[in-house]
Amino acid sequence: EWKARPFAARRPDVVLFLADTFRADLLQLHGAESALTPNLDALAQRSVRFLAARSSATWTLPTHASLFTGTAPPQHGAERKAQTFPAEFDTLAELFQRAGYRTGAVTDGLYLTRAYGMDQGFEWFATPKGPWSLPKTLAAALSCSGGGPASGGGGSVRASSRSYADSRSTGAP
Repeated sequence: EWKARPFAARRPDVVLFLADTFRADLLQLHGAESALTPNLDALAQRSVRFLAARSSATWTLPTHASLFTGTAPPQHGAERKAQTFPAEFDTLAELFQRAGYRTGAVTDGLYLTRAYGMDQGFEWFATPKGPWSLPKTLAAALSCSGGGPASGGGGSVRASSRSYADSRSTGAP
């Protein structure tokens, strides 16, 4: 069960949307000539964007371990397929929890799993089975979270997920 945040009206919800192999230049916001991704463009327009961000590695595992721990691959050690980062590292999710935020993750990535320690600090962590589908992924998130971030004052996740889900059903992300 979710714990109420005493400051729900004063702090915004935070949604970290990671699209591991999606290039920014496919968004109209970043120069794409046509509107291939109208709902992602709309979400980006009303979101904080980091225009000069660079990856710490060329592939998923070390990049996400760096993102979650704030350390470089040689520091966290998750550089090869059989490695995870040590549990003694504080993760972004743990820092958010200490600040009173609820934390949850939905992933279908091969390296973004409990086996690689990527669930560290999340209150709920869903990895739907079988072929990927956005409706199944969203259902898993809501099911394992008891309503997830979309309940109890966290409307941002539901709104952005729904707009993305609508676009996927029409073929436009």
